[in-house]
Amino acid sequence: MRDTLTPSEQRIYRLIVEQGASNKEIAACLKRNLNGTKSDVERIRDKLGIKSRAKMIVSYWKEKAK
Repeated sequence: MRDTLTPSEQRIYRLIVEQGASNKEIAACLKRNLNGTKSDVERIRDKLGIKSRAKMIVSYWKEKAK
């Protein structure tokens, strides 16, 4: 599922699911614009078919536990 993400999207995805990073934290960490980061997070959710950050995190850890 995560294979459909670009390297940049994968980096953002990992910050969300492994560190629980907020959009603001991601933008600061990657030295990016907050609005661009918000768009990236929305695109990641769309690509993965996941509606919320919480579900994204749960899905990641369930997959990792297999």
